[in-house]
Amino acid sequence: MATSQQSYRVFTSNDQYHLGDENIGSWPNLWGVCIDLGTAELAPLDTVKVVYKSYGLETAYLQVGSQRQILPPQMPLQGKRRPNYWSSRKATEIIVRRSNRAARISICSKSVAAAGQPVDYDDWMIANIIAEVSKAPVKAPERINNQPSLDNGVAANVTLTGLQGDLDEKSAQLRVIKELLLQQSRLQESGSGINSVALSAFMELVADIESDIGSLKSAAKSNYNTSIFPNNPDTDLSAWQKSKNFPPVPYYVAGRVGNGEFWLEPIVDDSGELLHRLNFVDPNEQTERIASNFDLTLDQLSKIRAALHKVYEWSETAKRNSVRRRFDKTAVCFPSDQCEEKVKGNTSTQVDFLIYEDGATGARIVRNKGAFAEPYNMSIESAAMLVAYLDFVAEAATEEFNAGTLTEEKLNEMFD
Repeated sequence: MATSQQSYRVFTSNDQYHLGDENIGSWPNLWGVCIDLGTAELAPLDTVKVVYKSYGLETAYLQVGSQRQILPPQMPLQGKRRPNYWSSRKATEIIVRRSNRAARISICSKSVAAAGQPVDYDDWMIANIIAEVSKAPVKAPERINNQPSLDNGVAANVTLTGLQGDLDEKSAQLRVIKELLLQQSRLQESGSGINSVALSAFMELVADIESDIGSLKSAAKSNYNTSIFPNNPDTDLSAWQKSKNFPPVPYYVAGRVGNGEFWLEPIVDDSGELLHRLNFVDPNEQTERIASNFDLTLDQLSKIRAALHKVYEWSETAKRNSVRRRFDKTAVCFPSDQCEEKVKGNTSTQVDFLIYEDGATGARIVRNKGAFAEPYNMSIESAAMLVAYLDFVAEAATEEFNAGTLTEEKLNEMFD
């Protein structure tokens, strides 16, 4: 069974390029918001890969035609606010969804300004760039006794299975986000919904996922002359499935490389109580993906939710007043009798509001284990999305738990 695959470079440079919008004296001259890496003729399932080193990278993306992939940010070193150091070599890639005879490839900074504020692009440096295109494998027809082999469809079936799996995953995410938007619409009427910034982010996600689904279907049709559709599109998702299919909400630990992801897992303990296990997931780990976790009652979860909402309000206050000095304040800590003294035997959870010297704001969930603290930092935008995640999973889990614990008497009353 023969296959052929071609790879070629569209850009290579060992120079340093300063991307952003601000001239910095000790850096190379400002290149601009984006660096153009050239154009390429691309077909579905081709891969565009960019290898590079970065300095001070916080928010930027790789653009290939209409597709975009966020570059993994650098994490600040211990005790530092900014990741001002050269990274090791990294790679970011995009798998092409649709044909493009002249797809432009570029790397661009993103704005770090809050909603309603003047645009302010992240300033960072990139060097040792290699941009490469790998054409999708083309399977050469096999012939036996000068006749086409019946095994020719095996490779196509394997690829189709992958496309189907991607489609099912995207479809589940789309259902979850649309259900969340309906929930938030109800909460907005009572004045307890999430802020407009987070809502806009979720609506953009809907558009992105719908585009991905269309591309997956097009790739199957154009490459394999067949159609794919979501498996079991009308099957109800359990609360656990909803919690797993929610778009990742990132956190970071200062001094560590890479981002983690929150996963709120609904569980029922041996006593029959509904709990919510807040897992801190390291997506880069292959085996021990859950770095830490702890269980929360619904009341405790509500306290975290209210504290994160308060943190967002404080962030807006700080920006309106142009506060630019390091400051932190605890929005909530529980249980209160174990918050005063961080000593052996005391365990508590707190949510902090943070302001940095440059005016940036953030949030932090801290699990205190005696004198040892486990802090999990997040941006204000992530805090807003985490509020929506907590709302969504808590409601789904409570409904499922209540339905599963109905007594015979309650069921009889229901169908009176």
